[in-house]
Amino acid sequence: MNKVYQEFLKNPSELNTQYGELSMVGFDVAEMSGLNKVYGIDNHMGYNYSVGNFIENSPELTNTIDPATYLEITNNPLKAYPEIENRNNNFDNLSLLEKLALINEPIMLDYSLNANTDKLFYVGIDDNFIGADHAALFYHRNIKIYSKLNLIKMNKNDRVLILMGSAHMAMLREFIMRSPKFEMVNSLDYLK
Repeated sequence: MNKVYQEFLKNPSELNTQYGELSMVGFDVAEMSGLNKVYGIDNHMGYNYSVGNFIENSPELTNTIDPATYLEITNNPLKAYPEIENRNNNFDNLSLLEKLALINEPIMLDYSLNANTDKLFYVGIDDNFIGADHAALFYHRNIKIYSKLNLIKMNKNDRVLILMGSAHMAMLREFIMRSPKFEMVNSLDYLK
């Protein structure tokens, strides 16, 4: 990531879409902040968000844990979050700042984690907890991401901006809030 950032610094007016929001937003924020280095902390691992869908769409397989809850979360993920449903349904009409604020609200982070990963807790075949196994891999990935964050040498005056998908941020938020090392600030204070 830092190698790509160094290339960006040579011509910051050219939009780099190679890494999505990391290079399209993160590089600009880093450059405006005068940073000469950025850190990549992601830790890709193989897990399958769609294992429940595979079971549900395979006539020879039966989800024996809780197919009703799994399908409810899959087919109507915002049902448990009515306070954000209308705003999320209007997502395409929001400004970039409004979109960033919405996806960083704690309830939206919880929704994202539930709709992407935690729904796998309701998937399995007999005593094979395949959904929980894949959810555990997602949690494992995030534990490693957090550990990579801790590899970065920092002092108490350093400020850190983490750009990750919302389900990842939901987990990282929990790790950071419990850490004696970090002070979590509310990103919504900066998205006004």
